[in-house]
Amino acid sequence: MNVPVLDPAWPAGFFYGGAMLLKISGHKPVSKKNKLKFGKGRAYKTSDVTQWEDLVKALAQKHWVGDPLEGDVHMKILVHVPDRRRRDLQNFPDTICDALQGVCYKDDSQITKLELEKVYVKGQWYVEIYVGDTTLSSVELCMSPCRLT
Repeated sequence: MNVPVLDPAWPAGFFYGGAMLLKISGHKPVSKKNKLKFGKGRAYKTSDVTQWEDLVKALAQKHWVGDPLEGDVHMKILVHVPDRRRRDLQNFPDTICDALQGVCYKDDSQITKLELEKVYVKGQWYVEIYVGDTTLSSVELCMSPCRLT
C-alpha cells in the first residue's frame, strides 16, 4: 500500500461545530466489492481493505472531538478522481462508513443521509469526508475554512 501524501496547504482534518471534515490525498479509496476472502465459513477483508479502513479510522480519531454521535448521522463523501476512467460511485463509501464506526458514530446504521459525489480533478486521488448530525444541512456540513472550491 502506498503511504498517502497529504497536501500541507490543506489540513488532513478539521472539527468544527459538531461536524468533522477529513481529507485523504494521494491514495485511491478501496472498496470491499470483490475483495472479501472466504474461509472456515466466514468472510475476511483483504489487507488493502483493512489498511484503508485503518488509515481513515486513524485520521478520524485524531480529529474527532467528543463521544461518537448517538442520533441520526449525515455524511457526505466527495471522491476526487484523477481521470475519466469508468468507476462506480456507489462502491466508495462502504469501507469509509465502516472505518468511522465507533469514532464518529456508534454504528453505521445511524447514517440516515449519505451524499456521494465524484469530481474529476486532474492529478492525484483524494477523498473529502464530512460527518455530522442531521441537524446540519448539506451546505453547513461542507462549510469550513478548509473547504476547497
